[in-house]
Amino acid sequence: MTYRNKTTRRKKTFTRKKRNSRLGKRNLTFKITDLIHTSLHEVSKELDAFEKSALNYDDTFYIYYKPRTNPNLHPHIHYNSSFAGFPGGCVQMNESFTNKQAYNMVKKWRASVSKLLNADEEERRDWRIMFDHMLSFIKKHIKQK
Repeated sequence: MTYRNKTTRRKKTFTRKKRNSRLGKRNLTFKITDLIHTSLHEVSKELDAFEKSALNYDDTFYIYYKPRTNPNLHPHIHYNSSFAGFPGGCVQMNESFTNKQAYNMVKKWRASVSKLLNADEEERRDWRIMFDHMLSFIKKHIKQK
């Protein structure tokens, strides 16, 4: 966006970040790690199908389906405090998203579950349950705004 300052007649350019902040765009009102840990806790009450593991070389964690020993080769949620991603779900959710954008991203992840080639129907069902819990968590935060 450009505009002319009437006194100096010089064009000023605003970056996207500044423009969004001026428009009052809000970032997530929750932490991504809280979203995943709460959802994982809720799912673990219903079914014991997911495991959490940490990697040594950075602060990234994986949530993966128990029968899978190598999470990189199979559908998994990878996340840390600033982002979360699910293979086949387009892009990663990050902390600069709004609550509505995060909700739409998890909906895309849920829709991508039906396209998982290396997962059986039971595993797909369990992923959908996990994403349903994530959607309900985000929906609570959208209503609180």
